[in-house]
Amino acid sequence: MKVFKTVLVLLIVLSFNLIIPVCSYPAGPDDASTYYPLVAGNSWTYQFSDNKSTVRYEVVGYLDELNAYLMSCLTKMIDVNIKTEDIIGNKGDQIIHFGGTDIRSGNSRLIFDNGEVILKNPLKVGMTWEYDKDNRDNDMACRVKCRVVKLTDCEVLAGRFENVCVIQRSSCYYKGKVEKYRKVQNEYYAPRVGEIKEEFVDALGKASVRMELVEYKIK
Repeated sequence: MKVFKTVLVLLIVLSFNLIIPVCSYPAGPDDASTYYPLVAGNSWTYQFSDNKSTVRYEVVGYLDELNAYLMSCLTKMIDVNIKTEDIIGNKGDQIIHFGGTDIRSGNSRLIFDNGEVILKNPLKVGMTWEYDKDNRDNDMACRVKCRVVKLTDCEVLAGRFENVCVIQRSSCYYKGKVEKYRKVQNEYYAPRVGEIKEEFVDALGKASVRMELVEYKIK
C-alpha cells in the first residue's frame, strides 16, 4: 500500500510539473509600442519587390513641440535617391503618423489634419479601428479601416520572426457617399522589431509582396 501511495504522489507531482508550464506560458504581447519600437537610433531597411529599390528608415530624434519622433527616410532607386521624413508618435494606446515631408511644396514639413493610426491596442485577432485620412491627391474623402487578421510566424530576408501581428488596412475613397475605389494592403509587424513586410491585396483577395525587411538595428 505504501508503494502504491508513493507512486501515486510521484505521478501527481509529475503531472503538475508538466501542466504548469503550459498554463503559465505568457501570451504574446498585445501592446502597440512593442510592435513599433520608437527609440532614437533604431533603423530598418526594406527591399521592394522589383529587387532594385530600397528604403531605409531611421529614428533620428524627438520633436518636443509635437511629442513625436522624427524619422528619416532614404529611398534608393536605380538612378535617383529621395530623402524625406516622417513624424510618428506613441500616444498611449496608439502609434500615430502625424505628418512628414510634403514634396509638392518643396520638401516642407507637413502636419496632417487627421493623424493616421498605424497600430492600436489591444493587438488581438479581430481588433478593428478606423480613421479619416488626409487625401491630397484628389477631392475624394478617404476612410481607412483596419483589422488585426492573425498572429503568425513569418520569414523575410532579414530572418524568421514569431508572433507576428498581421494588419489588413483598407483605404476607401468616396465621392459624396459613394465609394469609388479602395486600396487594400497587409502589414506584418514583429514584436520588438517593427514592420517586416507589406503586401498589396487585389480585388480577388490575392496578396503580392510590396516590400520586406532586409536588415534592422533596434536599441
